[in-house]
Amino acid sequence: MTEGSPYLRSVRETDAQIARLLDAARTLEGLAGRTAIILTTDHGGGAPFKSHLRAHMWINYVIPFFVWTGDDAPHADLYELNAGTRRDPGLARPDADADPQPVRNADAANLALSLLGLPPVPGSVFGADHTLRVATPPDRP
Repeated sequence: MTEGSPYLRSVRETDAQIARLLDAARTLEGLAGRTAIILTTDHGGGAPFKSHLRAHMWINYVIPFFVWTGDDAPHADLYELNAGTRRDPGLARPDADADPQPVRNADAANLALSLLGLPPVPGSVFGADHTLRVATPPDRP
């Protein structure tokens, strides 16, 4: 990565926008104490090979999946919170038939609906059982 490259400029801009979202969630009336942010990607970092054609490379399938439910929420690993329902594959490529499954980016929609107290996306497969648990502040369920 070269200083000043379009990629690094994009990373800095993304960081700035995430900071704005977090600031709003912390301070705006109606959002503070009532907001969760779910942040994930469609695939891993891909460096040095950014390609869906190289699916066998862990750098392309290990993804970030972060959930922020407030500054008072304890920091917790999703795999520790979900030991009975999700399995961390480490750097191994997860088998589509693995049981239990890893946390997948496809869990994001149903996690958001679960946090809102709403039913899962009709016909969805990942997270439809609403079992993915996240850390929440002590005063929230």
